Amino acid sequence: MKIIATCLVLALLAACSTPTTTSPPPSAKTDLFAVEATFTAATGLAGAYVNLPACGTAASPAICKNAGIASKVVLAVDSAKAALGTAEVLILGCPVAQYVASTATPPTATCGQPVADQTAQQQAVTAVQTAITALQAAIPILQSSGEN
Repeated sequence: MKIIATCLVLALLAACSTPTTTSPPPSAKTDLFAVEATFTAATGLAGAYVNLPACGTAASPAICKNAGIASKVVLAVDSAKAALGTAEVLILGCPVAQYVASTATPPTATCGQPVADQTAQQQAVTAVQTAITALQAAIPILQSSGEN
C-alpha cells in the first residue's frame, strides 16, 4: 500500500510541476484554472488519507490515519479552499461554477465584474498557490504516517 501511496504522490507532484521558463506567462484566469486543477488533485489525495480508519488501536489496519496529521491536512484544505474562493471572485467576478454557467449558451447565471487590477489578480493566484503548496507539504507525511 505504501508503494501505491508513493506512486500517487509522484504522479501528483509531476502534475503540479511548474511550467518551463520558455512558455509565455499565462493570464491570471489561466493560472486560476491551473491551480483549481492542482487543488482538486491535492484534495483527492488528502481526502483519501483523512477517510482512512484511525491508527492507535490493536484493531487498526496496517494503513491508517494519524488524527493529528489528518487535522492538519483538513486545515490546509480549508485554507486553500478559502484562498481559491477569493481568487475566483477577484479574477472571474464569481465562483468558478457560476462563471461557467454564465458563459454557457444561453447563460444560466451571471457574474459580477472581476477586479481589473492585474496585480491584485496575480496576488490572489499566488495566495492560492501558497496554500496549495502547504497542502502538498503534508503529502510526504502521509506516506509514512499511515502505519500503526
